[in-house]
Amino acid sequence: MHSVFKLWDKIFEGSLLLGLTGFIHFLLFIVFLSIGLQNEPCLLEGSIWLKPTKFAFSIALYSWTLAALLTVYPYSNRKKYWIAVLTTMLMFIEIGLISMQVLRGTTSHFNISTPFDAAVFRTMGIAISLNFLIILVLLVDAFRLKLKGRPSLQAGVQLGWVTMVVATFAGIYMSIQLQHSVGITDGGTGLPLLQWSTLGGDLRVAHFIGIHGIQILSLIALLWPRSWPPTLSIQLTYGLGALYLLWTLYLLIQALLGQPFLPL
Repeated sequence: MHSVFKLWDKIFEGSLLLGLTGFIHFLLFIVFLSIGLQNEPCLLEGSIWLKPTKFAFSIALYSWTLAALLTVYPYSNRKKYWIAVLTTMLMFIEIGLISMQVLRGTTSHFNISTPFDAAVFRTMGIAISLNFLIILVLLVDAFRLKLKGRPSLQAGVQLGWVTMVVATFAGIYMSIQLQHSVGITDGGTGLPLLQWSTLGGDLRVAHFIGIHGIQILSLIALLWPRSWPPTLSIQLTYGLGALYLLWTLYLLIQALLGQPFLPL
């Protein structure tokens, strides 16, 4: 329990704004999930509220993770402030547009059926592209600068951002082909809740696994016993991080070949 409170302290020490942003999105996750469980109309074989539910949860995790990581980057308070402000704005634009499209009874992603829908999709693309630039800055600085804290954390952060960049390319490819499936059209049979296709390739798998690499690898880097030699912890973190990155790449290639993640 003490470690949980310590983590919360880190989040709000890094950025009060991002901490609150994560909290608001977690509340939105609960609201969207509750609505989605009430047998709302289905869209692409899943609840119409499934997408905002998943995005709200991911944004909450990302906001909290970024806030905590800002405590280990040797940035000025001004630079941390602007990273937090820009990220918060971009995340609210994303969830706001997704929610608006759900309320309109239509899709948000890959929807260019009307000029208005196309403008919404383009705006979302611009927001994510700007956030990607922030991630690139954090990635470069994770290799260029010495981060505070345990040496193994730097290794986890480095490979976490690299994996997230790979996941972003999966997202870019989805936007180019205006669907997340490969070899089939979107929709049809999918895994429960996640709705990942069981009939053809689905780029969302690599995208999902990759974007959460920053949380998983950073956490792994902090789990090694402090009594272990720093070199051993660093090597283990790089090793597991490399495996996670290769897994993400495998999932991306699998989808591009039109193969389902779990054929059922």
